[in-house]
Amino acid sequence: MPTKIIIELPQTLTKKEAIEILKREALKKKFKKTKLFEKYSKNKDIAFKIAEYVDKYLKRYYKDLKYEILLDYDLDDEVNIIRVFVKGIDLDNQLQIEEKLDKIINSKFENASLHNIVIVEG
Repeated sequence: MPTKIIIELPQTLTKKEAIEILKREALKKKFKKTKLFEKYSKNKDIAFKIAEYVDKYLKRYYKDLKYEILLDYDLDDEVNIIRVFVKGIDLDNQLQIEEKLDKIINSKFENASLHNIVIVEG
């Protein structure tokens, strides 16, 4: 449930900017992250936005799916990996969801090539 708060902002910070900062901070707490992601990822903000989009997409189109999102980083390829751990999914559905998400993410986000989405049964 949303919480209503009242804060005083410096004159240099607009209400809209403050809301964006709060939203970014909330996203950081929403998803699990590996130490590699925390330490080496250069573009965390877009990774959080992509993970949020994946979360909304799965909730909308796969309502009965039980999943957990983990943000990881691949040192060799220097890309963020958005791992989606799904309970009780067969390989065909897994690949189908991964392919759909990949197409959508590449069309909606800049620098999407620096991110991989992996659906994992588990």
